[in-house]
Amino acid sequence: MASLNARIHSAIKEHRRLLDILNSTEHAPAQLVQQQDLIAALQADIAASDARVASAEALRLAEHAGHAKYRDSTFRRLAHKASGRSSKYSAKVAKEESEHLAAIQAEHAEQQHNDALRSHLSSAQSIAASLQAPAAQHAQAQSDLSALLSSLFDGPTPSHPDEDAAEQRVSLALAAYRSSLTQRTAEASALAHLKTAQLAMHAAVAATKDSVRIAVQLSAFNDRELSDRRARAALATIETQLLAARVAYLQAQRVKPDLEDIPPLEVDQRVVMTALYFADPGLFHREPTEFRALVQALLDRVLEVGLFVKGKVEQGAAGEEELKGVVREREGDLRAARERLVKVREKVFESVAGDL
Repeated sequence: MASLNARIHSAIKEHRRLLDILNSTEHAPAQLVQQQDLIAALQADIAASDARVASAEALRLAEHAGHAKYRDSTFRRLAHKASGRSSKYSAKVAKEESEHLAAIQAEHAEQQHNDALRSHLSSAQSIAASLQAPAAQHAQAQSDLSALLSSLFDGPTPSHPDEDAAEQRVSLALAAYRSSLTQRTAEASALAHLKTAQLAMHAAVAATKDSVRIAVQLSAFNDRELSDRRARAALATIETQLLAARVAYLQAQRVKPDLEDIPPLEVDQRVVMTALYFADPGLFHREPTEFRALVQALLDRVLEVGLFVKGKVEQGAAGEEELKGVVREREGDLRAARERLVKVREKVFESVAGDL
């Protein structure tokens, strides 16, 4: 007890200094955030206004060209006068002049609005700049105060069980927060691998559908050599993408061991893939209907596995979103526990300091 009293006694002056700073700068953090939000909104408004000014300027230039064309054209004036349509020409000139004037006024109005926005932005930036120093001073004083109290009350304080209990709650809240953060990180990593697997499955499905089209074309064309080359290229793509999907899925499982195994692709896949390496050169010279049935069975299986992976991606996305909420909740609990600990320590500090 005497040791704690001695530590508090030596910290009274620093404690009061930090409290004075916090009291004098209490307004700064919230006002700075408010000004920063205003600055962001004004910058967005100015960007939109700049686009409108440019559009208004382009319209004004176009209207000026049209107006000048009629106003300065002696030939047009004389032609209309000779044909007895002077009044019509005058009406056209007046219309062009009116539209030109309207365009000038519209551009001027938008430019004035733009100038006003820029003036507001300059003012907001000036205010924000003036708040930077006190806001930083407030944050530093808050950090220094927490560090001071932590140094004073570090470890067990049997004479102040409330402080020990509050410190224990912080430890538990910190452990819970870190655990949820680890789970969310793992879920996000697994989801990224699953999305990679899904993209590979999409490519495999596209290549398998291409194989089906080739199988159909075998019935219509006699160019076996060309058909063989196209079929082998499509099947090579299928094999590559299926392998990429499996590797990505296995990576997701390493991060998230409880993830269900990806179903095997066994429907004639070995027969088809063996043909890629010319172990069965006659495969592509079977009857077209036989080859078509082979690749259609493979397509059905690839689609089935693709749906399986899609389902895991959807589950992973939902799980990550849920864990984001858990992390936010645990973070809030930790913040509240720390704030409670600071208040308890402040109370003990004031109590002990008042008795000294």
